[in-house]
Amino acid sequence: MPSGNIEIDIPPPLTIRQAHELKQLVLGALKDCSALTLRLPSGSAVDLSFVQLIEAARVYAVRAGIRLSLANPAEEELVHLLQSAGLPPAAQTFWSSPEQTR
Repeated sequence: MPSGNIEIDIPPPLTIRQAHELKQLVLGALKDCSALTLRLPSGSAVDLSFVQLIEAARVYAVRAGIRLSLANPAEEELVHLLQSAGLPPAAQTFWSSPEQTR
């Protein structure tokens, strides 16, 4: 298993326009670490594609035994989007707390 902790800054916008690049960034980081922290940009546009991508990364990380966390809880606009998406409790905890999940 890869070792080490990695922190990455997620570039804005958090939308479908950046989905391919973001997928490559996060997947590459997950393959090279045992723990990954994502720093989300403040005040960025966000859509459901971003949530789906990070949720897929969260599930992958859990299955691979990699700790995935957010540097800070999701901002208000993202929280509203998450509530509309109807995510399960484990996902809601991930987005609302900078605690690491495994």
